[in-house]
Amino acid sequence: MTTIRTISPSTNEVVCECPSITLDEARQIARKSQDAFLSFKAISLEERMGIVKHALQIIQERKFELGKELTMQMGRPIAYSHKEIETMQKRADYLMDIAAESLEDIPGRPEDGFRRWIKKEPVGPTLVIFAWNFPYLIIVNALIPALLAGNTVILKPSPQTPLIGTRIAEIFVEAGLPSDVLQVVQSGDPAMLQELVQIPEIKLVGFTGSTAGGLAIRKAAANRFIGTNLELGGNDPAYVRPDADLKYVAAQLVDGAIFNSGQSCCAVERIYVHADVYDDFVSELQKELEGYKLGDPFDSETNVGPVISRAAQKLINTHVEDALAKGAMDVTPTNASFQNASAHGNYVAPRILVNVSHDMFVMKDETFGPIIPVQKVHSDEEAVSLMNDSEYGLTASVWTKDIDSGSEIIELLEAGTVFVNRCDYPNPKLFRDGSTRIFTMGGRLAGKNAIVTGAAGGIGLETAILMVREGASVLMTDLNAAGLEKALNKVKEVVPTFNGKLETFVVDVSREADVAAAVDHLDSWGGVDVMFNNAGIMHPKDGDAEECPDNIWDLTMSINVKGVWYGSKHAVKSLRKHKKTKGSIINTGSMVAIVGSATPQLAYTASKGAVLALTRELAIVHAREGKETAIKHE
Repeated sequence: MTTIRTISPSTNEVVCECPSITLDEARQIARKSQDAFLSFKAISLEERMGIVKHALQIIQERKFELGKELTMQMGRPIAYSHKEIETMQKRADYLMDIAAESLEDIPGRPEDGFRRWIKKEPVGPTLVIFAWNFPYLIIVNALIPALLAGNTVILKPSPQTPLIGTRIAEIFVEAGLPSDVLQVVQSGDPAMLQELVQIPEIKLVGFTGSTAGGLAIRKAAANRFIGTNLELGGNDPAYVRPDADLKYVAAQLVDGAIFNSGQSCCAVERIYVHADVYDDFVSELQKELEGYKLGDPFDSETNVGPVISRAAQKLINTHVEDALAKGAMDVTPTNASFQNASAHGNYVAPRILVNVSHDMFVMKDETFGPIIPVQKVHSDEEAVSLMNDSEYGLTASVWTKDIDSGSEIIELLEAGTVFVNRCDYPNPKLFRDGSTRIFTMGGRLAGKNAIVTGAAGGIGLETAILMVREGASVLMTDLNAAGLEKALNKVKEVVPTFNGKLETFVVDVSREADVAAAVDHLDSWGGVDVMFNNAGIMHPKDGDAEECPDNIWDLTMSINVKGVWYGSKHAVKSLRKHKKTKGSIINTGSMVAIVGSATPQLAYTASKGAVLALTRELAIVHAREGKETAIKHE
């Protein structure tokens, strides 16, 4: 019996050992899987769903323990390892949400005297071969749909992360999954993969790994007419147009390039930047990279760990040396952690390379490491041509404030998933099959900066959520500091992944200085694009003409009307200051301004009437002046 020895990327010491199966043992496992399938497929979807939910709950309860074990095996910084397990849960939740609908029969064309339909049936034992770089996310993509559909599953982990498969199988059994429905095969022999695919009981294969490995799996399965789902390598490009927010884009692309030490199939591997902003963008990349720390993955402050092996380290360094020999320049900023990494681990310091070209490995091959090559281009057309000059076609991204132009450019890109103003995030809600392409926009508000007043709850909070979903950077303001903090956490809970900035600012909208300070805060973001004047008050002591106290009247008018005026006034100043050609000012109104209130609330009703009139008048005023800035009032 041979043994798999997993080597720590950070120390190059053996961290775990497990026995490698023989082909005969694999065949026995497949037969058990087939036997279990005959009974498991008869279990209701509700029962299967219950088992899966229980297993996922156990996984989340143990996420820190499992995260530590993951770091030990593949070297990801400990600060991020449990985050993968949290993201696994979110992806699983979505897959469970769509399970019933996805498994429904598909009715055929109606015809008198006939009933036609397509029935979804489980196929049987499914072999899931998964890579080491994001093992929990890769598993969930295949395991959850397979089990919910009634299939049995055989997991084949990478020899670098063998414990992941073992732990998952143990937890699902603990959660009540019947015997042999989920099994694990361990092997460090690449040739064994092709033998596994040939086992007659295996009816479907899912493979995530290298392009060469996927091709071998496809060939092995071809003569059996069984399905193969392959997710392979990439050399993913990004294009930065001259109108992009350079600081923001630099932060996104550095993260997209070196997260997980660049070891992601959809990592940003090559960046094309318009000549007009090339030098400025490289400068922003350098500033961003200064804040990263390379080192021990068990140090909570580390955000770049080792690469997976000595062989990977050598390949990455070979790509860099090739680029430098052909004229590239290394402009990586000074960073002590990059120079002081332990020689015992497989550490590769992040690098920024300029003056690169397509005769270099870093621009044509998959480097799979924390290297950021940046090439200058002079037009959209040149960028598209270079982005498409690749054997790969996994993802690609365009960064611009002009969403219409970005949309036109991504139509020309030869990639399965294309983004405007985001990267490195294949969305599980979008379907990919064969040549189908996924278009992901940063949102209608991508690249826009918005202020929402009265954001601690109600309409303000919901608007903040909507704007963040649509890609805006949002400054949430309110007088209620505690409520504002809760609202901020709510937005992050509802929209866990977003591209823009999200901050809070305590503001009393009846005080012009407060409003001006909030608007000025966005100067560092590039100025205001959208002002949503939502803050308002409906005081419990508000009454009719005889009962409404003067102080309540004054307070209501000060907040509901002056707040709108101050917000509009300073938003317009910001638009002009930053030479914006377009902007929006949105004011929250009320039907009581038109039809009156059913209960006595004189001050509130009058204030909303004033807001309606104020909005109309401001629109007229700015329409007369709107030669430089088009301001939309709603």
